[in-house]
Amino acid sequence: EKAEVNSEESEESEGDEAEYEEIVSGTIGDAKDMIDDLDNPDFEALIEAEQDNKNRTTFIDWLEGKA
Repeated sequence: EKAEVNSEESEESEGDEAEYEEIVSGTIGDAKDMIDDLDNPDFEALIEAEQDNKNRTTFIDWLEGKA
C-alpha cells in the first residue's frame, strides 16, 4: 500500500529522498532535530533512508513511533 502513495509523489519525493539521506547520515541527535524542523516529514521514506544507510535500530524504532 505504501508503494502506491510513493508513486503518486515520485517527482516530489526525489528531492525529499536526497534530503532524508543527508539527514540520516549524521548523528541520531542531529537527525531528530532536523526531522523536528521539517513541516511534513515522510517517516516511511526516512525509515527506508536509514535502513539503506546506517540501519540503526534505535533510530528506526524512534521513526516508527513518530510515523
